[in-house]
Amino acid sequence: MTSQHDPATLRGLVLRAWWEGQEHPSIECPLGDFFGTAHGKVLSYCSAVHSVGASAGMNLWLPMPFSKRVKFAFSNETNKTVTLFYQITYTLGDKHAEDVGRLHVLFRRENPTTLKKDFELLPHRQQKGRYVGAVIGVRNLHPKQWWGEGEIKIYMDGDKDFPTICGTGSEDYVGLSWGIQRTPFLYNGCSLSQKNFVSMYRWHLADPIAWQRECRITIQQIAYVGKLAETQDDWSCATFWYEPVPSAPLPPMPDVKARTANIWSDESPEK
Repeated sequence: MTSQHDPATLRGLVLRAWWEGQEHPSIECPLGDFFGTAHGKVLSYCSAVHSVGASAGMNLWLPMPFSKRVKFAFSNETNKTVTLFYQITYTLGDKHAEDVGRLHVLFRRENPTTLKKDFELLPHRQQKGRYVGAVIGVRNLHPKQWWGEGEIKIYMDGDKDFPTICGTGSEDYVGLSWGIQRTPFLYNGCSLSQKNFVSMYRWHLADPIAWQRECRITIQQIAYVGKLAETQDDWSCATFWYEPVPSAPLPPMPDVKARTANIWSDESPEK
């Protein structure tokens, strides 16, 4: 897919998908974030899930199985007319189990996050599923401090106080270290690190994360300024996972004003 690729437009355009006739969508995400670009800032890169060209040729390579019916819709929530080009490749006649996982994608943003509260990448889901990964956007609201010491926490199948999977720093979750660098790798990396804006990703394809009954995934808001400290920054995510249908509705997506507030600009201040 491709369209005009200024940041506000890529956050204002929304892609939705419905599986097997469900009334609510299982995919609801701004176009840029769905195709691997947080903050609407397009830079060329390739991962196991996305390939993106400098002129916003945006490709997604995840399978999207369905048994009987799928519907995709494109919504322009900006105040201007846009041109859209797209191609969907599909097959018919595939034999899937009734409970085959359908792709789910949500978008969340907290601007700013809540002090002493972890940012949710995946709100509580209550049936079996598999976490694919996330495109995570961070806008550092405190340029004099390092934002990325928060732990990824994956609660599943009865976890309460302690998660089954617990990481270290946020930069470590995307496979980097000692800060963040523009290093787009196959399953992990960062495609943007400029002017206090970061777009990073992690794909659990070679190292799958699956659950049988329930899952919730969060990441801490921890900074370092001579010592570890709770912090508040501007975080967003496009989170990808599989689960069967019928499935619960996605949480409400922020409206276009909230999605595009403080979006990337070429006039954004340097660090």
